[in-house]
Amino acid sequence: MIHTILGLDGLRVRTRVKAVINFYNKTGVDPVKFDLAENFKAEALIGALRNESLFNHQKIVVLEGCFEAKEESRVLAEVLATPNLVKAETTTVILSGGVDQTTAKKQRELWAIVDGKPNKIEWVMPLRGPALENWIKDEFKTAGLKISPAGLLKLSQLAQEDSYALQQEINKLICFKREGTIGEEDLQTLVMPAGSVNAFGVVDAVTAGQKVQAVKLFHQYSRAGGDPFQLFGALVYQFRNNLKIKAMLESGLADYQIEKQSGLPPFVTRKTLRATQNFKLSDLKTNYQKLAKLERQVKMGQRGMAGALFDFIVQI
Repeated sequence: MIHTILGLDGLRVRTRVKAVINFYNKTGVDPVKFDLAENFKAEALIGALRNESLFNHQKIVVLEGCFEAKEESRVLAEVLATPNLVKAETTTVILSGGVDQTTAKKQRELWAIVDGKPNKIEWVMPLRGPALENWIKDEFKTAGLKISPAGLLKLSQLAQEDSYALQQEINKLICFKREGTIGEEDLQTLVMPAGSVNAFGVVDAVTAGQKVQAVKLFHQYSRAGGDPFQLFGALVYQFRNNLKIKAMLESGLADYQIEKQSGLPPFVTRKTLRATQNFKLSDLKTNYQKLAKLERQVKMGQRGMAGALFDFIVQI
């Protein structure tokens, strides 16, 4: 069986993947894991799927980064379509990816395989409104803390599509406060340093193709105590918008049509239209994939976010 877990909130997708692994893993055998963004080899996956346990254990194979790159998704589809390779009675394949439904369905070969019985597809949606506020309160409650209504409002406003950066801010506040109630003044001290406003300047310079200026602003941002995770979130948001708008441009839509159909605020659409003039669609896709790879490396502890962002900026 193939169990697919997709969504733009990377933290919640990974949390759900862990829960699904625990659900299927009745014997305690470690799953075999692959990352499509990390030198993925079809032969290695085929070997893992064909490998039989002497004790007839349920085999779990986990693949991350699915549906995010066209070529890797095509190769994965070819492997999974091999007759008798994924045996429902002995093998569970878990696919995960940081994509929305539109992007996932564009990988038609892979989508055709996962979209049908007995396979399962789960969509993990970003938390919003009361659900987001309850999650934040529960995170502090687990640490023996509370958060004031004003603090909760400000922290909720920092949330983007991926909860990872917000989780980092919560962890920072927990380490700082230790006990009592998190207030608005605590957020002003730790979560929103004076230099954080410069994150938008860094993003603007990057998307304008001004590498020297981007590096200069990045150093200023870092010295002022700016949070690299907030900067990363801002870059992901902007490049995702750039990809969306550039694709609409290349489909032949006029600017006014894009402004109506993009689903973005008009001023954001106009700003993004200007930014996309500096990149080809293929370059935007490559850079977005680099950001996805960078995020996975940081979360696996392979490198620090600040250094990874610097490397990304100088390679633009």
